[in-house]
Amino acid sequence: MKAKYKQQWLAALRSGEFLQCREVMRLVDKGGQERFCVLGVLAELARRECPAKFKWTRFGTDAAGNTRYDLRSKGGRPGPRWWHAIERKLGVHLFGDTMIDYRGAAHTLSEINDDFGLSFDQAADLIEEQL
Repeated sequence: MKAKYKQQWLAALRSGEFLQCREVMRLVDKGGQERFCVLGVLAELARRECPAKFKWTRFGTDAAGNTRYDLRSKGGRPGPRWWHAIERKLGVHLFGDTMIDYRGAAHTLSEINDDFGLSFDQAADLIEEQL
């Protein structure tokens, strides 16, 4: 991963600026409050740097009526290819082949966020050590 983006990501995860959610990159509640997963924070940083290239795209709501979003290249279609533009920019493959060791086993970044209940600070420590 390009050092510039890794440092920005770690700083953002530890900043307290972002609230955390699980199982979706970005979640906006009925009151307009945003929440992000670990990867969603990184995606938001990429979007902020290149707003003409990337946009949040709504893909439904959860049972509580919160709106779910993922990040796509502008003009991108649903599916796995939309993330590749972000991966090229960041210099890392985040889905499929990037694993983090946690509790003696390899896990994806999504699993670290969604399945284990780690805070952003805890996830940042693992990312800093291993990515």
